[in-house]
Amino acid sequence: MRWFNVVKKHIFIALIFFFPLSAHAVTYDDILAHKANSSKPYWGDYYQYKNIKWISHQPYFEGATDEQMKELEKAALEEVDDRGQIDIGSVDFNGDGKEQYLKVIWTAYGGPAKGLVIEAYQDKALKNKIATVSPQSEGYHPNFKVEDLDSDGKLELITFAGVPDPNMSGMVDDKKPFEPRFADRFLRVGIYKYKDGTLKLSRQYLTKGKFEPHYMPPDTKLPK
Repeated sequence: MRWFNVVKKHIFIALIFFFPLSAHAVTYDDILAHKANSSKPYWGDYYQYKNIKWISHQPYFEGATDEQMKELEKAALEEVDDRGQIDIGSVDFNGDGKEQYLKVIWTAYGGPAKGLVIEAYQDKALKNKIATVSPQSEGYHPNFKVEDLDSDGKLELITFAGVPDPNMSGMVDDKKPFEPRFADRFLRVGIYKYKDGTLKLSRQYLTKGKFEPHYMPPDTKLPK
């Protein structure tokens, strides 16, 4: 129970001080109401993940024991849902009728940010792993989409993460202005192509403009 109370305290503080400032953001109320569940993708109410055939959804908390998960499940009925989620789905990246499988691992709110790691597999049993993509290592509030960006009939995995402005780094240097966690940020964008039986990074860039960290660009378009 002590473990659970510590987690709750950190999450509450993070939410109070870092609520969204942009009209495109997932709002503070959205975060409070957000629930991990077993019937839809983790952010399914806010973003439609196209070109993925979802197979399963499972609430998850990294490192939690079964007993701790029961505590989190009980608390989630009345308070902020402290859990993350594992979403599993299939994608036909090459358009050849042979599907690959994505294990999308969302870690819970709390600490510096929501985490996201995407594992890719060649088989439905998730035994033959072909790639691990870690958008959470690129910045804050990572997200992703699957689209055919260059109209070649093949799908790409695109990841996004917010990167702090070096001139607004009050979080690490109190002599500089403070940049709220949900303020608009530059986005680090990664584009992964399925080639030779694996997902390989094809292109990565930092946007010239700032966007809300949860920003999802329109179909087949990327932020510049």
